Amino acid sequence: MAYFLGRDVKLAITTEHKALGIEINSSDEAVVAGVVGNLLADADLIKSREWPNDGDFDESVDNFDSVAITNNLANVTVSSITKTDDTAVFDLTFSNAPAAGETIVITDADGTQTTYTAHASTQSGTTFSRAGATASVVDALQTSVETTSQKFTLSQPSATVLRFTTSQDRDLGIVLSGDEKNVLDDVTGIDISTETVDEDIAYFGQRTALKAEIKKATTISITRKRSSTDFSVLFNQARGGVRTFTDSNQTTESIDNVTGATDSAGVTANLAGIDNHDRQPDRNYGYRVHLMLKEGSEVMSIRNCCFQEYSITLNADAVQEETLVFYSLVDPIIASAGTTAVVAASDF
Repeated sequence: MAYFLGRDVKLAITTEHKALGIEINSSDEAVVAGVVGNLLADADLIKSREWPNDGDFDESVDNFDSVAITNNLANVTVSSITKTDDTAVFDLTFSNAPAAGETIVITDADGTQTTYTAHASTQSGTTFSRAGATASVVDALQTSVETTSQKFTLSQPSATVLRFTTSQDRDLGIVLSGDEKNVLDDVTGIDISTETVDEDIAYFGQRTALKAEIKKATTISITRKRSSTDFSVLFNQARGGVRTFTDSNQTTESIDNVTGATDSAGVTANLAGIDNHDRQPDRNYGYRVHLMLKEGSEVMSIRNCCFQEYSITLNADAVQEETLVFYSLVDPIIASAGTTAVVAASDF
């Protein structure tokens, strides 16, 4: 029997807005990240709900933007790139074997180039290793295209076609590794409790009262080693997360407003505001806590959490610890991956 282990547990905290996060600036102030002049960055404390998905802003998968062919790559044609939020695909179609040493260069969004080199091959099959490189063989032509990069997966949908596929984690809510990682570090303890808020109804002639469920209540307490004042600032200034509005006076809330958003800019600044628990809650209210109990098996997404309590434990001969308590009255969702859809009005 394979048990779920403590080391399997990972935790991430995001806002409830699809595009906006929260940064603690150099003046120890909580400010909105993801607006014009202050874009949401990998290092920001609280990422957006759909982090790292920028599909709503029509951004392509960032593993590559274009395909460039060098040395004319004789007898090979390249298809157009098909993109979604999660994957990008293109095909090489071989009419005959290219000359050995001819290359395909793929340029990603950051300008990084990956080179694939054609070789004559005496091996048939899907993949093999040559001097540390990964190669895929065009069976019908005994030709291989290889690279030392692991960015792309090569497959062979037909005897004369090689398919290049790249993907990245999108809409996960909790990102475990890489530059876009948003897992909370230095966590030493997690306590979670789920309960119901009931109404007791006593009927004449019955001894046992009815427990009528009104709503779910979920509390999660997170203890971690304290390495900055960030969460103290967050508790004092942004207990309710970040919200967007239809007007500059921030009186009329607009759910997931991304007015003015582009690939290189952000949400119009005067539409976004920090919520310090001073407005009536709506669907963008609070934080979303993703608790991964087992990767690929069980992730609990606790939605619309209020940052309810913050405390620091001091000890003369130990590292300071901080405890964050989040409280939600919206039903949690348990699935194999984090849930990133906006909360339905009926759930809220």
